[in-house]
Parts: sequence; structure tokens; C-alpha cells
Amino acid sequence: MIYDSIENMGVYTRIHPLMPRVEQVLSTLRVDELEEGRLSIDGDNLFQIVQRYETKDPASVRFESHRRYIDVQCVLAGEERAYFAPAAVLDPTGDYDGSLDIRFYSGEAAGSVLLREGMFAVFYPQDAHKPSCHAGSWTVATLKIVFKLAM
Repeated sequence: MIYDSIENMGVYTRIHPLMPRVEQVLSTLRVDELEEGRLSIDGDNLFQIVQRYETKDPASVRFESHRRYIDVQCVLAGEERAYFAPAAVLDPTGDYDGSLDIRFYSGEAAGSVLLREGMFAVFYPQDAHKPSCHAGSWTVATLKIVFKLAM
């Protein structure tokens, strides 16, 4: 897992061949022009999902992990807390869904990061994560862009 400011994204362009494209998209995007949903950048190799939502009580959110994609989750407005743990130490709550590239888990977090506006986190397949949670005890309207990078 990686956690940093979007302004430092250039430091991480070597972690995956498509990270320079992520940095390019972030440097040219206009937040006021973003539409919710999925947008292909390089077919199924790299795509983005724009999400607008209200943060949730952590007790109502499940851990998730992905096999085929690395998540680069960037908060553009608002804030959220993302909990994480090694997937290997959590209890699967169902089978892996290959069509959605997701598996859900229950268990205790190893830690969390506070993603405020302008921050990002990278979650690899071994990093189970529980995103979109309240940063405190209140609900916050949040705008996030998730980049999916094929493994």
C-alpha cells in the first residue's frame, strides 16, 4: 500500500508501466467537468471510475480486494477514512467474483489512512481495503476517482 499527496504522484510513476498515464490524467483533469462512472483510458488495462457519495459508518462497509487490478484511489473533494489489512489475515465472506474482480472479507483493520482532498492511496491485490468510511463520526460528501491498473 502507498499513501501520499497527489502532488507527489510523479515519485510513483515507476511502480507500474501505466502510472505515468494516471499522473497525466490527474494533472489535466477539471474537477468541475467530471462525470460519474467508468471511463476507459487504455481499454481494460487502465480505466477510471468517478464516484460521488456520502461517507459511511465503517461498521457497514466490508473489506475488499482485487486480483486483476491495482486500485489508485484519489480523493478530489471531501474526505474519507480507508481501513486496510493484509487479505491473508482476514476472513473471506464469499467467493471471489471474477466478473467484478472482487472478494469481500470481515475482520480487524491493521490500520487506516485519512484521505483528504488531494490525497491518494494505492492498494495492491494483497491489500484488503475498506474505503469510503467516515473520517470522524459524521458523513461527508466526497468526490473520488479510482484508477484501475491491470496487473
